[in-house]
Amino acid sequence: MKKKSCWLLVVLMVIFIFSNSAASAGTSNGMSLTVSEWVRPVLNTVGLHPETDFLNFVIRKLAHFSEYALLGCLIAAAYRLQPWPWMKGKAALLPFFIIPVLDENLQRFSAGRSCELRDMLIDSAGMAAGMFLAIILLGIVGHPKKQED
Repeated sequence: MKKKSCWLLVVLMVIFIFSNSAASAGTSNGMSLTVSEWVRPVLNTVGLHPETDFLNFVIRKLAHFSEYALLGCLIAAAYRLQPWPWMKGKAALLPFFIIPVLDENLQRFSAGRSCELRDMLIDSAGMAAGMFLAIILLGIVGHPKKQED
């Protein structure tokens, strides 16, 4: 894969995340309810019977975390293949703040949606978890064990 195509994947993932935030509350809730309908039978088979509102809430927050975890993985991989010279030290933390803040503020312009600090924190935690996972996996794959004599 070409080095620049990794950064293109990062941009496409950000567009995907922002497009989800641009959806109205009704559309977003409908997507969460659809996932709830898939998950509920599985939970029921293991003896869990969550209320619809609670399950929908958990699914929405897991969606925030997981889409940002994927973004974190993509950023870590892209940076490993093509580092940005300016993105060193504290500057490397900018995506953790800028993308979630822009994402949540975008929701202010979507019907029935709001900007929530909790979601920004969930987003940042997901991105950090994804980056951490990618760094570990890239470290394992990128540094094969030395053969002993």
